[in-house]
Amino acid sequence: MKITNWRVIAFFSAYLLLGLAIYKDYGISFDEPINRANGIVSIQYVGETLGLLAPSTDIPKLHDYYDKDYGVVFDVPLVIGEKALGYNSDDKSQQLYHYRHLMTFLVFFLSTLFFYATAASVFTNKWLPWLGTLFLIASPRIFAESFYNSKDIICLSAFIISTYFLLQFLKTYAWRPLLLFSICSAIAINIRLTGVIIPALALGWGAIDLFRLRKQTTPIALKLGAYAVLTAMFTVVFWPYLWKAPLANFQFAFANMSKFRANMDVLFFGDRIPAMELPWYYIIGYVIITTPLLYVVLWVLGIVNVLKDSVRHFSAFWENFEPWRTQLTFFVISTAPFALVILLKSTLYDGWRQLYFTYGAFLMIALYGLDWVFEYAKKYPLALKTAQAVVLAQLIVMGVWMGLNHPFQQTYFNTLTPTPVAKNFEIDYWGLSYKQGLEWIVQHDKRPHIKVVANLTPGVYNRMLLDKSERARVECTYLKPSVRDTLKREALECDYFITEFRYRPDASPYTKELYSIKVDGNTILAVYDGHQLVR
Repeated sequence: MKITNWRVIAFFSAYLLLGLAIYKDYGISFDEPINRANGIVSIQYVGETLGLLAPSTDIPKLHDYYDKDYGVVFDVPLVIGEKALGYNSDDKSQQLYHYRHLMTFLVFFLSTLFFYATAASVFTNKWLPWLGTLFLIASPRIFAESFYNSKDIICLSAFIISTYFLLQFLKTYAWRPLLLFSICSAIAINIRLTGVIIPALALGWGAIDLFRLRKQTTPIALKLGAYAVLTAMFTVVFWPYLWKAPLANFQFAFANMSKFRANMDVLFFGDRIPAMELPWYYIIGYVIITTPLLYVVLWVLGIVNVLKDSVRHFSAFWENFEPWRTQLTFFVISTAPFALVILLKSTLYDGWRQLYFTYGAFLMIALYGLDWVFEYAKKYPLALKTAQAVVLAQLIVMGVWMGLNHPFQQTYFNTLTPTPVAKNFEIDYWGLSYKQGLEWIVQHDKRPHIKVVANLTPGVYNRMLLDKSERARVECTYLKPSVRDTLKREALECDYFITEFRYRPDASPYTKELYSIKVDGNTILAVYDGHQLVR
């Protein structure tokens, strides 16, 4: 992939500079300390297995560890990097998580380059790669999570990059894209097992090419075999949990993925529902209300056009096969996972982040829809200008909204969402806004010791982002929402209670609000006087 156009270089340089300017603004989410711990446990296992590290009594054994089946292809390098930089100590916690956020952003930034390159190789309209990349960046939730979601955003990035190499491999069946494609496929599988979609597509299309390109049957078969072997090999190498028993442990991880161990309630359209009992339309509903509306409409138009093209294509199957194959590849990636989680009744929670990996293909299908709109509107000059104005307006609105609500873009809901949003859905379920709440406390209270009680663990985690001197003044613990009504006043009393309202929409028994953060009129976090209680 070569990008030499100065406009493209200037655009991506500006985006990179924006990321470098704001990556320290985001808080610590629920999952980040867990992902880091997964990396530490796996590094210890690798070190002991290879005879590089002595056994440790402080670090759990990998095969006894609760999250042993999590892929760690991103977490292990991050932990190695933090040790090399000297960030693996308590007094460096702020630098540690800033570093993790920067690395997460840089991986996503890299994927936007590949997204642009993929779109440029697919569409003849020179504006579509630009617009598609802007759609990707100007997706509020994706934008925010590209700094801290080191699982789902990294998986999305791996899918975008893997899809680029998939298309290159299918065009040429050359060794260089084959090797890179194998590595990227293994990385995608490691991050989330849904990555198996990538090799399934490669081998499926390859099997068709064995019939389509009969004069090249032997080299194609050789390359497909090499790809399958290399992908399997890299998957095992990148995933220490598989070393001991590759097939058995892979099957165990796959079973856990489809029925994830999530014992929690989810607020969905005003009802609190156990995660394992959510209705089938949960995932589709969340996509519709948390994605900018124009992107959803264009995706629907794109799907319609892909299906129409497919019906026409079957009358002359081998004509224009490669463009149709590309269309269908994006169609499968953006639709099949949704069908599978619905059919398998997979456990879902926290919106649709477990399927973020489909979003690159989703936007590619949306670009097919936009391409059709532009081509159709060319017949009517006013219609073309109107379509262009609508797209521009959507991007401007998203950009302004994201700027005004920085750094809380992860709380975005579009205009289809029932109001009040806070009564229907969890808003800041990641707990990122605890960072700003704790910063407000230390700015307004200069006492040498401040006792803070948080609603959930991200309140404790975000203390690590305070400056070292401020961190020393703050004692932060958390009380599960379910136990607040059962404790006596002495156990509840503190200087400040801070909550993002997850699992409980009120701050009871705390009554005096001192500070709050609002997005679109919805309170996403509030700080209360810890001495003012109804007890």
